[in-house]
Amino acid sequence: MRLIVLVLPLALILAACATLSEDQCRGGHRAGTGPLDGEAGRAPDWIARHAEACADFGIQPDREAWAAGRAEGLVLYCQPAPAYRNGRSGARNSSVCPAAARAKMPTPWEHGRQYYRLEQDIDQIDREIDEAFRKATVTEDAALRDALLRDISFLRFRQGTLEHRQARYSSWP
Repeated sequence: MRLIVLVLPLALILAACATLSEDQCRGGHRAGTGPLDGEAGRAPDWIARHAEACADFGIQPDREAWAAGRAEGLVLYCQPAPAYRNGRSGARNSSVCPAAARAKMPTPWEHGRQYYRLEQDIDQIDREIDEAFRKATVTEDAALRDALLRDISFLRFRQGTLEHRQARYSSWP
């Protein structure tokens, strides 16, 4: 039983490392994984992960078909809307796009990034409010409790201001 407890998490971690199942390895790369990898903005060296996963099944990926499929997927990825989503999620601005498309990416990415930064600030204020409220509920010092409640009011005002600013960045035009 003890061995299972030790081995099972390791097996799950190793299984999570595989990028493809046997069916995906056999299914071809132009129609499946290449376009999906392109749409996800994956780098050209991502095929090495597929090769490693498919080697377990004795299958070698078709690198040319994968690259062609990835190029098709990049057409969808290298647009302003995905750049905005990357910024909004905190992901970095990808450099996998062709130069002409990459030149259009910083503005939407930065717009999304502003949303992300404000979200981080709002979350921090949430934590500060929770902490101040916790302290206010346990203290017997009336002056301290009043000061903490004033702090909470100020923090809520600040949070509302940030939420208002964040609304300007909530979508890409």
